[in-house]
Amino acid sequence: MVMAIYFLRHGESEGNCRGGYYGQTDMPLTDKGKYQARVAADDLRESLKSSHSNQLTIYTSPLRRAKWTAEYVQQHIYVDCRLEIKPQLMEINFGRWEGLSYAEIQKLYPEECSQWQSDWPHFKFPKGESFADFYQRISWCWQGIKRKNGNSDALIVAHGGVIKVVKLIEEQRDWPDFWQMDCPLGQLSVQK
Repeated sequence: MVMAIYFLRHGESEGNCRGGYYGQTDMPLTDKGKYQARVAADDLRESLKSSHSNQLTIYTSPLRRAKWTAEYVQQHIYVDCRLEIKPQLMEINFGRWEGLSYAEIQKLYPEECSQWQSDWPHFKFPKGESFADFYQRISWCWQGIKRKNGNSDALIVAHGGVIKVVKLIEEQRDWPDFWQMDCPLGQLSVQK
């Protein structure tokens, strides 16, 4: 079993500054986001000093904002680690709604927006995926990581939605709790 699993939400990206829905739109980090990655790497390096493991496996989304964060951490924690890119760790796919604000979605897609509000877990974003599909994708990936990782520590570098779904699974919480969870940009947390 894994000794410790760390979670790191990528730092601030250009999409976070613009507002709107940027699930799988590939946005780079801002200077602030790069700084947040540096702080997280320092925090992780300190945490690993007390670890019983001398190895770390980093699993990351392939989207630039997460991948850059993961690569920076890999280069600056000074422990034996390998990086594994997992497409299943990408944020939810908002489809045609990618890059739009909620106000724009209401204006351009009023009927679909109403459907989303009435059944958010099963509503499939136009040309995207539903929360239920996203949850299944993350659950499958998460179970695979836990089985595969063995006795080394692991770091998951991903997106807010991904980390919140993993917490729902691990804490056996109901889906509506997703909206009550907080996952700040650049935040490092640990599950032991």
